[in-house]
Amino acid sequence: QVASREDGFSYCLRRFDNVKSATPNVCAGVFERWSKLGDHPNLVQLHRCFIAQRALFFVYQYVPGAVSLKQRWNGPMPENFLWSAIAQFVSVLRRVHGNSMAVRTMDMSHVLTKTDPSQTRLRVFISCAGVIDVIEYDTYKSLSDLQNQDIRNLGRLILSMATGTEVTAQTDNATLSRCEQFCISHYS
Repeated sequence: QVASREDGFSYCLRRFDNVKSATPNVCAGVFERWSKLGDHPNLVQLHRCFIAQRALFFVYQYVPGAVSLKQRWNGPMPENFLWSAIAQFVSVLRRVHGNSMAVRTMDMSHVLTKTDPSQTRLRVFISCAGVIDVIEYDTYKSLSDLQNQDIRNLGRLILSMATGTEVTAQTDNATLSRCEQFCISHYS
């Protein structure tokens, strides 16, 4: 968390050292694409992207009280929270994919969560928008491949939240089978 000298608001600052593909033009282009999306209630807004002192910096909206999905849940998520999260994720993907972009950060570490004081309502926020776009700028991947990867990552994320087991691309078939059986027996 950092405070801006310009407007006095709090922001989240992310720093990456030794990023070879990052140039001021790449940063400006990525920032411009992400800022065209406008505000979305479930996407942490990118406020600035720049290079200084041989490091790449991203300045994001600060979400008070939010923690990563990986930190918040260490077991299966209640079904009402799960359905709420799915609806919010789909809303973000529709906006991003509809603007010919890909999220690329749909995983337990890059999704922030926040509950209301009564612990009855879950809000999810996708963070780190644009980071992979800058870091992997030199690596060509088609938009359809990236968007398909977003959908696969959403499926893994849902399965992770439903079972309390982090599911990644490297998860073995036996674990996936156990996760499937868990979902069948515990969710409607």
